[in-house]
Amino acid sequence: MRRRARVAERRTSPSVRYLASAASSVPVVTVTLACLAVLVSLGLFAVAIVPQAAAAPQSARAAAVGAQISDLDARLDAVVARYGVGAQRLVVLRADMRANKAELRRAEYNLLLAKAELRRRVVAMYKERPVDLLDVVMGSASFEELLGKLTMMRRLSAADAALVSSTASKEQQLRKERRTLAESAARLQTSLTEIAGERSSLEAMLGQRRALVVELRKAAAAKAQAALRPKPKPTPTPSPSTTFSGGGPWWPACQAAAAADGIAARGLYRLMLVESGGVATARNGAYCGLFQYSRATWSGSWNPWRGASIFDGAAQIKASARAVKLGLGPRFWPNTFGYAFSD
Repeated sequence: MRRRARVAERRTSPSVRYLASAASSVPVVTVTLACLAVLVSLGLFAVAIVPQAAAAPQSARAAAVGAQISDLDARLDAVVARYGVGAQRLVVLRADMRANKAELRRAEYNLLLAKAELRRRVVAMYKERPVDLLDVVMGSASFEELLGKLTMMRRLSAADAALVSSTASKEQQLRKERRTLAESAARLQTSLTEIAGERSSLEAMLGQRRALVVELRKAAAAKAQAALRPKPKPTPTPSPSTTFSGGGPWWPACQAAAAADGIAARGLYRLMLVESGGVATARNGAYCGLFQYSRATWSGSWNPWRGASIFDGAAQIKASARAVKLGLGPRFWPNTFGYAFSD
């Protein structure tokens, strides 16, 4: 049986054996691709979530301010409604006051008429002979006539008194009602002033809240955009080499100049490299040469080689060594001198 199996295996073609092995490796490939797809999805999800997470606090604050704005809007609507009702009530009160004032003037006029009539009748009665009960009795032809005259006299006197009393009472009532209306109008005017102040305060608060919402939305948008922008990689700070052995075409000149002025040769050489890269014709705006001098500095009295060209590399090396010896290095190269001569 084993021999037949080996024979069958030999007879199997290489292509069949390759397909079988490929079929057995399919699950591994599938799993690998699935894992890569999950990782890519997670990366994209993280990129999409970062700005949302960055803007979440601002959005939450904007939502809270939006809720405050809704509340202030509702309160302002209520205040406006109260003001409208109060204003209508004030219009009615003022109309009532005008009507009361007209009625009071009529009552005062009627009282004046009644008093004048009463005064006229008193004067007339004073001028005429007083009519007493005997005159009435003697002047009556019958008992019925006597009763009629007596009743008429009582009615006249009672009518006069009632007219004066009624007019005076009505005048007093109207004056009291006028005072009441004036007090009500004054209280209502005060209330309207308070409501107007409350309305102004609410409108000011609404303006502030709406401006704050605009600022918060702008800040959230800016923060989201900033989160989408790639962060710049920090520039590594160069560290001085402790195993510098020299090299390059200017190294011998740096050694000679440094020895002449008693300074470190590799510090002078390193300063040259960071300033110009060792290019004697380097120019950066107004700064020229190996050590990037301005023409005004190069022509200073400190420089014995100021008569040479500013692009003369050898002259610049000697002048720079002399500047370092004189203590001018931190002033001439404030950003690179410390690094160059750090060891």
